[in-house]
Amino acid sequence: FSEMAVDDLAPALDNKSLAYVIYTSGSTGKPKGVLAKHLGVVRFLFDANFTEFGPGRRVSQTATISFDASILELWGALLNGSTLVLYPHRYLDPQEISQYVEEYQINMLFLTSGLFEQWISTKPSHKQLGWLFHGGDALAPKVYKQALALFPGVHISNCYGPSESTCCTTIYNVTNATDLDVPTVPIGTAVNHTSCYVFDETGKLCPLGVAGELYIGGAGLVRGYLNRPELTEERFVTNPYRQGETLYRSGDLVNWRTDGNLEFIGRVDNQVKVRGFRIELGEIEHQLHALSEVREAVVMAPYDDNNQRRLVAWITAQDGQSDRLLVESCRQQLQRLLPNYMVPQVIVVLEQLPLTVNGKVDRKALKAPRLEDMSHEHVAPRNEIE
Repeated sequence: FSEMAVDDLAPALDNKSLAYVIYTSGSTGKPKGVLAKHLGVVRFLFDANFTEFGPGRRVSQTATISFDASILELWGALLNGSTLVLYPHRYLDPQEISQYVEEYQINMLFLTSGLFEQWISTKPSHKQLGWLFHGGDALAPKVYKQALALFPGVHISNCYGPSESTCCTTIYNVTNATDLDVPTVPIGTAVNHTSCYVFDETGKLCPLGVAGELYIGGAGLVRGYLNRPELTEERFVTNPYRQGETLYRSGDLVNWRTDGNLEFIGRVDNQVKVRGFRIELGEIEHQLHALSEVREAVVMAPYDDNNQRRLVAWITAQDGQSDRLLVESCRQQLQRLLPNYMVPQVIVVLEQLPLTVNGKVDRKALKAPRLEDMSHEHVAPRNEIE
């Protein structure tokens, strides 16, 4: 050992070396392998500016390692001297999550948004909890109000970020109910060493309140996609306002609020055309979430047997109201809030929305009823001309 040159002891890696390859969910097509760097993980989680990791904290690990939320849990704990507590069950169930939190005295818990909402609906009670994180989908303000009522004084954080920005891009900390007197809860401000730009279709910066596509820069950007150079070139572009900086085109529509927080609106590719009208599905979901009788809501525009799109909403009830009364109530309220062409033709009531193994809402598992099965929705033609 004493005869070895100093250069032989130099580390083989640096902060731009590959840390891991993780695959996106593939919700918009074929799953893509994302090439993340050590720098992206460290910039986000070492001496984090959005929470207080450290000795004495007991951090959950409920995410599988194939889901990038596991980066927050694993390295948030291990880079800061916290205790990482592995989830002992095979599947994520709200009741078993509560048992796990209590038995292992978890005080920092991350859940995907769909699972977070289902867990909150069981009215859990854990006095040792200090931090609650969720991410993956937007939640209605009323869900946060329920969480604050159950856990007064707990830090509740809405985490947003594509895998291409190493797990997390922005975070919004919900501190009290007065933050929630808004139609939608913002996704917040950028985490450590991350920058956000909102561009319109011509590549110009959008002013306050004007929707545009979110472009992400900073130390969290990944190298690109594994063996997909053409897609890497398409999604990772040059920053027109800062020479030498690369930006990632997120495909998400957002706008800047006057308080400096970003507000999520929907996906650029989530606009559909139904009967000649261009419709933002997220806008209908926001209105459904705002209804007091509705706990969860998803809206899609599948094709029917005649190859025509129609709007279908899947909802879960807040209380024990009958399905028929709930559907009629939702339809009447939506007709007052939205133009007629944006009111779903079919509303399906479920006990709970299906989730993927990672805890996100599984939209592919939602099946629209056949038109002939919805006889009360269909008015037969009266004559040959009709």
